[in-house]
Amino acid sequence: MMNGIPDLGSLADFADRTIHVVLKAIAETDRRSEAGYWREVETRLPLILGAILDAVVCALRHRDEIPPVLTRMADFAAWVSAAETALGWEPGKFIAAYLGNRRGTNEASIEADAVGEAVCQLVEKNDWSGSATELLARLGELVTDSVSKGRSWPAANKLRGRLRRLATALRERGITLDLDERANDSARTRVIGIRRERAAELS
Repeated sequence: MMNGIPDLGSLADFADRTIHVVLKAIAETDRRSEAGYWREVETRLPLILGAILDAVVCALRHRDEIPPVLTRMADFAAWVSAAETALGWEPGKFIAAYLGNRRGTNEASIEADAVGEAVCQLVEKNDWSGSATELLARLGELVTDSVSKGRSWPAANKLRGRLRRLATALRERGITLDLDERANDSARTRVIGIRRERAAELS
């Protein structure tokens, strides 16, 4: 578990392995001391342990009934799904919530990264292929000067690494990256290909 004021899930490869929870602000009338908090936890420990054991027993009983979960942290998702009854959830509720959380987190990862947003704009109408240098120049045209000249904007030799970290989040938007595509020239130059799934392809 990690917490912080900045968006800790802004790195796409990290965010895709997290469950992102935004906590509500605590009202002044609801604040308590740490000692008081832990005293209450101590009184509830038997209930907490009992609930955990109920969930484990339920998961063990139904584990083989859960179809394969084709997502990141698949074993975790399958175990929680198997424990849904003990946790008071209807079947399928956890996976729906979990996948929705992942989509939201991946969207936030792209929105927090100027390169990711620019890539989405670049292939809005047409796919793209070219060298890292060409791609960086083209992406630079889609952001403000302050962004393209800022410290967070990558150099051409760092662009592939940046895109690799964004690849999972971009796939959620239907954008596929080929970071080792070969150009149709005599030297078979290594280029970057970016392809977007469009409505006609999905139908």
